[in-house]
Amino acid sequence: MNSSQNLLWLFFGASGRINRRVYAMACALSYMARFFAAYQFVRYSTEGEPSVAWATIMLATIILSLWSNVMLSIKRLHDCDLPGGWAIPTILLDLLAIFVLALMPGTPGPNRHGDQTNHRR
Repeated sequence: MNSSQNLLWLFFGASGRINRRVYAMACALSYMARFFAAYQFVRYSTEGEPSVAWATIMLATIILSLWSNVMLSIKRLHDCDLPGGWAIPTILLDLLAIFVLALMPGTPGPNRHGDQTNHRR
């Protein structure tokens, strides 16, 4: 499997497990993408008319980032041997859920969601 497939699985796949470090770093990258798009939108909006292109990019980035955070949370919950359905509240509890999941220890060794962390099932 090549690295682009690994990145697609990491940010948009729901199967497998990831450890705390990978989860925290991936969520941080997701937030940086959100903030960059918002920054560009605000930057160009203050120079005159709001930029429709940056508004569209910002909206798409927020939607993809939220989806990505749910998928990351599912894999993190799988590492803790919990059902992925618990990731749905992460949409509402965004930063709090990320903080809790980044600190929660995973299950050592194999569990019902995979043999090891940071691998797809």
